[in-house]
Amino acid sequence: MKFNKILILFLLQFFLLSGFWAIDIGASGMVWESVYGQAEATGLGFYRGATTQYHLGLMLVYIVFFIQLTWLLYVILNKKDKTKQ
Repeated sequence: MKFNKILILFLLQFFLLSGFWAIDIGASGMVWESVYGQAEATGLGFYRGATTQYHLGLMLVYIVFFIQLTWLLYVILNKKDKTKQ
């Protein structure tokens, strides 16, 4: 059971960092577009505009943040208070 929780935590952290990376690529692409014109982000066989890449990364970061927040709140609220014994 602990192994599964640790694995899920590592997976969520991977998605969080991937979201930050996607935001970075999207922001860099938007700067490129403002200076040179058209820009596209490519990855895993998909082509998308810089703005779309930025917003996909932002969405991924928000989703992971809220999943981790609800998980942490669940752990905190269900923890037995030892001072009330």
